[in-house]
Amino acid sequence: MDNKIVYVVSDSVGETADLVVRAAMGQFPFAPDIRRVPYVEDTGTLKEVISIAKSNQALICFTLVKPDMRQYLVTEAAKEGVEAYD
Repeated sequence: MDNKIVYVVSDSVGETADLVVRAAMGQFPFAPDIRRVPYVEDTGTLKEVISIAKSNQALICFTLVKPDMRQYLVTEAAKEGVEAYD
């Protein structure tokens, strides 16, 4: 089985989110390929991550402080059929 890809998106370093995802995924018998996307500051970057995640059949875990950025990611990921978790 190919490893599932998980994009960890953050508007900061993303270290905490990365550690949480790794801890949660440790409960499963497979090791996902975790790819951190730090310092996200605009919707263009979010759009690109969503597109890449869709093409890789990946999921997105994120920590974004700005409500408009969170809403954009949730809405656009859902439109594209990409799972996204805050």
